[in-house]
Amino acid sequence: MDTHAEIILWGLPAGETDPIHQVILSTQCQSQADAERIKKQAAADGWHSFRIQVIDGSKPDFVGAINL
Repeated sequence: MDTHAEIILWGLPAGETDPIHQVILSTQCQSQADAERIKKQAAADGWHSFRIQVIDGSKPDFVGAINL
């Protein structure tokens, strides 16, 4: 990961299955190891279905994201 990237950790609370209920768990991760540590702690409290979002300032490739 880029050292200047922002790492955002998302997760679903216990009992939820729909991704619309995802909650940001951390915006303070400095590395993948930080995110894994927080995931482990959150999982102990019932959080699940974690997702890591990396914002590095690059433009998204929307056309490339479409699977025709």
